Amino acid sequence: WLFVCYCRTVQNDRKRLRQSKKAARRKARKAKLADEKLVSRLKPELGLNNPYEKRKMREELQMARASGRVVTGEIDHNADYKTSTKFFQKMQSDIQMSLNDGGENGKKRKRNETVEAKKSSAFKL
Repeated sequence: WLFVCYCRTVQNDRKRLRQSKKAARRKARKAKLADEKLVSRLKPELGLNNPYEKRKMREELQMARASGRVVTGEIDHNADYKTSTKFFQKMQSDIQMSLNDGGENGKKRKRNETVEAKKSSAFKL
């Protein structure tokens, strides 16, 4: 009976090890595809039509990721902007909400603060 339990634990360990290896392979494959996609979007003036140059660029990108020199940007998951009108409507509503929140505290603002708030340079896209 002890032998059966030992075999099950060994079998479970083997399954766990196999799944972790598969997960690592999937992760590496996904990273490689992402790198290839990024390299394919680069300018053709860089001479990346040559497959050796593409491989070299992909390896450099992989080394940069490993050393932590590549930083990925944040993705806004809440926004589904199919058209520019939706984007600008959302931006306008956000600005209106921020202006309304600023005026509710009951304090009067100085004149120069209101002028700066109206300038388009005060908002970043």
